[in-house]
Amino acid sequence: MTVTKSSATSYLNGNWTIAGIVQQVPRLPELKLNDNRTDSTIAIDCSGIEEIDMNGFELLHVWLNCIKLRGLRAELVNMSDSMRDAQKRMGIKQPFEGATR
Repeated sequence: MTVTKSSATSYLNGNWTIAGIVQQVPRLPELKLNDNRTDSTIAIDCSGIEEIDMNGFELLHVWLNCIKLRGLRAELVNMSDSMRDAQKRMGIKQPFEGATR
């Protein structure tokens, strides 16, 4: 998995299944907050996620809650059809129901 950041966007890539998340935990980005920043929303670009299972969704959920604790709002963007299918198949709604394509 690779995590890159560009202004207010974090890009997630790779395998988010049980086989891949062990190596991903230390790679999740530390969000650096700019005190002058007026936008409190961080876009999480999911277009590079190749596979995801319940374990990956759980890790993503924890990470999104950490972002929320910092006073920010995270928005998942560019979720692939396979990611949406997995989400639907697993019955996951929160916090992913507001995600955009």
